[in-house]
Amino acid sequence: MTTISDPSTFDAVLPSLQKPFLLLICGDHDAEGNSWCGDCRVADPIIRRVSAQFQNIPLVEAPVGGRDDWKGKPNHPYRKHKLIQAQAIPTLILWGQDGPIDLLVEAECAEESKVVDLLNQA
Repeated sequence: MTTISDPSTFDAVLPSLQKPFLLLICGDHDAEGNSWCGDCRVADPIIRRVSAQFQNIPLVEAPVGGRDDWKGKPNHPYRKHKLIQAQAIPTLILWGQDGPIDLLVEAECAEESKVVDLLNQA
């Protein structure tokens, strides 16, 4: 799995990523691997389990930072990015050669059937 640690580097990293890929925009994890974002904690194991079944579609994790970096920050890079425009986390985007194909947001990311359907669009 690739992790884009700094949201401001997304566009620089994008050309090097194998496409299609599954982009997971989520809250940062603590030392124990838990996110500050409750919806992210619920969706994360489901996303990882399902994406492991689609080995030709790599999972790319893009943390937004801590709660203070995301909550109430309309200028966050993933909120302002012309192709992402994330409004909530987790956001799960199937990314193809020409950009986003489709996405799931918040509780949708924790529905296994929706994650499978998203990946089947690749």
